[in-house]
Amino acid sequence: MAKPQKKIQQKQQQKSQQKLRITPGIHSVNEAIKIRPQAIKKIEVKESWQKNIELKKIVDAAEKKNIPIKEVSGQKLNQYCEGHQGVTAHIAESPELDLESLKNSDEPAIIVVLDEVEDPHNLGAILRTSWLLGVKGVVVTERRSAHLTPTACKVACGGAEHVPVLIEPSLFDFINDLKSSGFWSYGLGAEASSTLWTVDLPEKTIWVLGAESKGLRSSTEKACDEIVSIPQTAAGASFNVSVAGAMALGETVRQLTKN
Repeated sequence: MAKPQKKIQQKQQQKSQQKLRITPGIHSVNEAIKIRPQAIKKIEVKESWQKNIELKKIVDAAEKKNIPIKEVSGQKLNQYCEGHQGVTAHIAESPELDLESLKNSDEPAIIVVLDEVEDPHNLGAILRTSWLLGVKGVVVTERRSAHLTPTACKVACGGAEHVPVLIEPSLFDFINDLKSSGFWSYGLGAEASSTLWTVDLPEKTIWVLGAESKGLRSSTEKACDEIVSIPQTAAGASFNVSVAGAMALGETVRQLTKN
């Protein structure tokens, strides 16, 4: 009887460990300490951390919050992602979005939907912009999409502590569900006649951004009320998805604050 029980406990422990979100980078770890210190299970710093002023500040802040500190080799940190800056936090929770409250609210709201965006650098950059522009949540697909990997969290520079990332099996159903509660959905596409500078955006807006090479899938495009292009002077090329997203979000906030 003891052996099966031990196996169950080991599986539960492994499942718990898998839920930890690994967040590298000085800015990202600092924001995690600021926002959710109680959820940080440990912070790993490279063995020579005493020589780095920013790492010393992180260690001091973590000790004040009673967060466990572990010295590890740079090689160990390299296993998580490149550019870790000598530190990573292991976090047991992420921001959550109350969809029912969002749908029932009359307050302005922006949601970003990513249709099979696979590069974690792009997800991280979009999270950073979304944080700074007050986006309520970023939605990704279950398959063929970047999720909250260490690289995405590092590039987000703290955005992963503020903006919920929802994983949805059907973007079509998700978008239509929000539309039934007053949201309007806009996809970005290079061939659209309407442009970002001419469309009047509502207070409850969904921006749908397509994959790096393929753009929007037809099923996702059908859920959009309108496809919008971003004017450019050079033909035959396109904006990076995170740059296009930043431009769309910036224009949305501009219109919201203007009104």
